[in-house]
Amino acid sequence: MPSWTSTFHGKYDFGDLRGRGWYVTLGYKYLGPINWLYQSQTLYYFDDQTNWVLDGGIGYKWRTGKFRHQVYLSGSNITNRLVKVPSQNPWVTEPLRKVTSQYTLSF
Repeated sequence: MPSWTSTFHGKYDFGDLRGRGWYVTLGYKYLGPINWLYQSQTLYYFDDQTNWVLDGGIGYKWRTGKFRHQVYLSGSNITNRLVKVPSQNPWVTEPLRKVTSQYTLSF
């Protein structure tokens, strides 16, 4: 397991006072050193490394009457880094780049 983890997430809104406009998001997750001890053939390896992941997204929101609409496109691991995660198997990795879209209707 990592000895510590740090995350930062931010959002900047370019919208107007009527609640419509663009916004962007950015997230950064840093996992402290992970001590891996694994066996290959008959040799033991010790791997002390740190991992980080960068996420981001862009969205647009607007209003029509009583309804609020929002569309959002986000990407996870946008740098497409291969990241090890704590597991029983030291070769387990975080999924590579993932993109999702979302539409929200509120009233």
